[in-house]
Amino acid sequence: MKISKIVGFGDSWMYGDELLDPKLVSTNPDAHSCWHENTEYREQHCFLGLLARHYDVPSMNFGIPGGSFRSAIWTYLWWLQREPNPEQCLVLHTLTESDRETFYNPNHMHYSNDPEWNKFVHSTWVHFGSSVVPKEWRDLIKQYIVLTESHELRLYNYLEAINFFHGQSCALNMPMLQFHTMPPP
Repeated sequence: MKISKIVGFGDSWMYGDELLDPKLVSTNPDAHSCWHENTEYREQHCFLGLLARHYDVPSMNFGIPGGSFRSAIWTYLWWLQREPNPEQCLVLHTLTESDRETFYNPNHMHYSNDPEWNKFVHSTWVHFGSSVVPKEWRDLIKQYIVLTESHELRLYNYLEAINFFHGQSCALNMPMLQFHTMPPP
C-alpha cells in the first residue's frame, strides 16, 4: 500500500512547540513558536515534518499545544469528514498526559493563525494562567478538575483514546501508529 500523506494528531510534541526559527529569534527575541512567521520552520523541523520529508510525502499537522486525548479525537473527526481517502494516509497519534481535559467552545474567538477546527479550551491553559481563556471558562475548568480528578478518570481517558484510534484504524483499514510522549497513567 502506498501512503499518500502522513497526518498527525496530539499535543505540543506533535505540533512542534518550542521549535523556533533562529532567523526569527535573531530579529525578535520574544518570538513564539505559535507565530504565523514560524509555521513553515516549525512544521518542517517537527517529528512529523522530518518523517514526511524522509518518506517524501506531504504531511498535515493537527497537533495543538495543551491538547488532550479529547481534542485529538475531535480534530481527527473533523479531518476525517474532509479526507476523501483516509485509508491512504498514515495517521500518527501521540498519547499525552491523561489528566488533560479539553472543552468545546462553539463561540471560540479565532485569531489570524488559528486553524478552522480549533474551538477548544484546554485545562492546561488554565493551569498555566493563559490570558486567552475567559474567566467563566477558567472557573468551569477549575470546578471540573476539583470535582472529578482521579486516577480512575485518567485511566478511562487513556483507554478511551487508545481504543477509539485503534477502532478507527481497523474500521477504515487505515495504517496508524500511537505512541507515548508522556507517561501512561
